[in-house]
Amino acid sequence: MKGMPPKSQELKKLAGTYRADRDRSVNPNDALKKVPPAPDWLSNEAGQIFQQVCGELIRRKVLQESAVNLIAVYCCELYTYRTAAEKLKDPEAHVMTTATGYQQISPWITIRNAAQKNMREIGALFGLDPVNRTRLPIKEDKEESALLK
Repeated sequence: MKGMPPKSQELKKLAGTYRADRDRSVNPNDALKKVPPAPDWLSNEAGQIFQQVCGELIRRKVLQESAVNLIAVYCCELYTYRTAAEKLKDPEAHVMTTATGYQQISPWITIRNAAQKNMREIGALFGLDPVNRTRLPIKEDKEESALLK
């Protein structure tokens, strides 16, 4: 990451430059406390993935009500990825032969790669990978200092 790291909100309060309208930190008090029901449009398998992912995000205190549908899309992409990976278990499934005898890459590879790309992009928003987990601004649920009041 180029440039100086951003100042914490506490330092901005001490310096007198804090603006509440620019505070992008996630407040753990706004996070959901229990796993919401999976949307109806998810398959049963994607619904099970949804329960697991929501449980992990609740444990980290980053799941908000407004993000539930985006998490559902992430789970749908993960299910698509798993399905494609299952179809590609056999090494011979990576290449298919057309009716004219031409060999080409299996469409399942394209489906798998697209699902993986979508999962990475959506997962980064929630800190589901190690790099983006450190970038996710989370407010600590602690007492305010007497100097900050």
